Amino acid sequence: MNGIDNDLYDSVTDPNRVLNFDIDSLARKAVNKRALPAVIRAVGQFIMMGTGDPYHENVFREVAAAYPDDCCARISFDAALAQRMYAGSISC
Repeated sequence: MNGIDNDLYDSVTDPNRVLNFDIDSLARKAVNKRALPAVIRAVGQFIMMGTGDPYHENVFREVAAAYPDDCCARISFDAALAQRMYAGSISC
């Protein structure tokens, strides 16, 4: 990732999260992860969203096509979806 706007992606205040959480309610974070498959229509453990170099976009498309149960490649950008993906990832 290029960097995260800590105010925009704040786990306590982000309106795009299914359920907000803080250090005292980390169990709520799992709700965001469980909601991801419905949001992106995939059940995988690897999700990539964004645009960039056409070569890399095609590599991710090929990986997603080869492993549809494990990978999802979304070659576009949607700010609200990015926030929901981040909310359900292991990164936050």
